[in-house]
Amino acid sequence: QGLAEVDKNGNEVPEEFDWAHLPPIGGVMIGREAYQRVWMMSTVDTDIFGAKRNPDITRREMLDRYVTYGENMAAYYENIHGLREGPGYSRRNFMKPIFGLFAKERCGREWRRSIDREWIGEGRVGHREPELREWVEAAMQDVPDKMLDARPGVNCFP
Repeated sequence: QGLAEVDKNGNEVPEEFDWAHLPPIGGVMIGREAYQRVWMMSTVDTDIFGAKRNPDITRREMLDRYVTYGENMAAYYENIHGLREGPGYSRRNFMKPIFGLFAKERCGREWRRSIDREWIGEGRVGHREPELREWVEAAMQDVPDKMLDARPGVNCFP
């Protein structure tokens, strides 16, 4: 398959990654792609590890679970060291892992722009540094429902 681009480090970046074309090997280093293109990992259970099925979860469900996790972690670490007032863990840190959730897809740019707009107070929420749940829910409004509700491995725009 053809390669779409070469990154600044000289690494070849495929447009679509096809796990089936990997030769029989003992391991694979995925590196930054797993962080930058989170959803590409949604089918690795069957594609790489031979599981009978992948976790059947949509991006909407994943985001809801992730926000709940983030809220719980922020509450746990709130002022844990007693050194400052207010939250001890930045909500922005919780957004980094999901920033690339729609990378290389039709609404990817809108998703990232919406996250940025909300953070600086120019989005739907209307104030700077929103709570994690309102931040994610506002950004989700810029993503088509069929993408949020698609199961792993489903191409929403064939």
